[in-house]
Amino acid sequence: MASLLKTYDPSEVFISWSNSNGTNVEMNEGFAPDTFLTISPDAPKFNTRVGIGGKVARMYNSIETATIKITLLQNSNTNKELMTALNLAGVGGGNEDIGSITISDDSGTILVSLMDCYLESIPVFALSKSYGTVEWTFKCVFLLGNDEDPFIR
Repeated sequence: MASLLKTYDPSEVFISWSNSNGTNVEMNEGFAPDTFLTISPDAPKFNTRVGIGGKVARMYNSIETATIKITLLQNSNTNKELMTALNLAGVGGGNEDIGSITISDDSGTILVSLMDCYLESIPVFALSKSYGTVEWTFKCVFLLGNDEDPFIR
């Protein structure tokens, strides 16, 4: 009988950002010690309205954008790669900085692909006597999971 027990290993989380200008940033080191990845849909899938008589209606929301925040230690080499990519973004008015992000957890069940992603802005940097973190924000046009469940493979 197969075990129901699963072990999560944060070192088995891999994030890759590839865009059309040839930039491929593999983020598999230098993550912050606490929460290092959040994916937040920018709107709920459905909006609900309750009328005065108690009747309920729901409306499908076609907004499919999401925000990804990746937090790295300030000494991660990935910071340099992302800053280089951000500096090339929009040069000449093109869209070469727009690409896809794939997030996988090889020790668990998470597999997420996000399309049409770009770095939203230069992150805030703060230096102190101890190690700090740098939070990178990506905007993505839509989120893809597998066929069974958007976040589970």
